[in-house]
Amino acid sequence: GVLFVVLLAARTVTPDIGRPLFYLLLAGLVLLYLWFYAATYKAAASVLTRSQKRLLLAAQTCGFIGLAMLAASMAAT
Repeated sequence: GVLFVVLLAARTVTPDIGRPLFYLLLAGLVLLYLWFYAATYKAAASVLTRSQKRLLLAAQTCGFIGLAMLAASMAAT
């Protein structure tokens, strides 16, 4: 949540300097989410059954696609 506020502030306060900073922070946010998904999947892999792992992976994939769509729409505007 805090990173989104920083992104919006960088985008609105300094439009000339804010664009590269906005893209850099947006890329950092995407990488942070990828790391989080990998860490949670690795932690849950030892506890979950095979079918539950598939469901977790599907849920994480759908969540990441949603995040990617949000990032793309934020970068396009």
